[in-house]
Amino acid sequence: MKKIFFLALFAILGMTASYAQSVSFNVKAGAGIANMNSDADSDPLFSYKVGVGAEIGLGGNWALQPTLFFVRKGTTSSVGENIEGTLFTLKSTINANYLELPIMAAYRISLPSTNVVLNAGPYLAYGLNGKYKFEAGEEEMKTNIFGKDAFKRFDCGLGVGVAFEFGKFIAGIDANFGLANIAPSGKNNDQPNMEVADMEFDKDTKIHNMAAHITIGYKF
Repeated sequence: MKKIFFLALFAILGMTASYAQSVSFNVKAGAGIANMNSDADSDPLFSYKVGVGAEIGLGGNWALQPTLFFVRKGTTSSVGENIEGTLFTLKSTINANYLELPIMAAYRISLPSTNVVLNAGPYLAYGLNGKYKFEAGEEEMKTNIFGKDAFKRFDCGLGVGVAFEFGKFIAGIDANFGLANIAPSGKNNDQPNMEVADMEFDKDTKIHNMAAHITIGYKF
């Protein structure tokens, strides 16, 4: 899947360069929620992202919008458990930081007071660092989520969004859906993965990133 996505993105960028009619730049920031679609129950986690991007005009109402984001993703869960007559709250949080590159095809609709921009396309992401935190009462444990026998750093997927332009200012909403399975491979054995303790993975586990953000930006 990595090779397919890289080849597709290079092909898109190569074809775009030959048809580009204008290039402009922008900065964006967003806040929203992230989650992981997996075999286990989980709850959304607060997510944010900041990035710099470009718009490559393709003629007419079409453009290509690559943006490099630093983005927080992950998930959280909380359950109550009775242990020897004492009720404990067990809380786990996955906090993962990624560099993410969406390359969106955009179509601009001009209205009297604003422009509406519809966009969709693929993204690539690489996990920089992250922690898994497990809390049981006053006890707390933290471990890295990326590394040997832990979560895969490479992620890819598809994104969609809509934005409204008011002069040089941008406001919008977007969402992306991971296609890559980022769960530990389980190649070594079928026992719980000790690198991310208390999280059980085997070779059949599938975990995919999901996120949605409200964004604001400024065009240069």
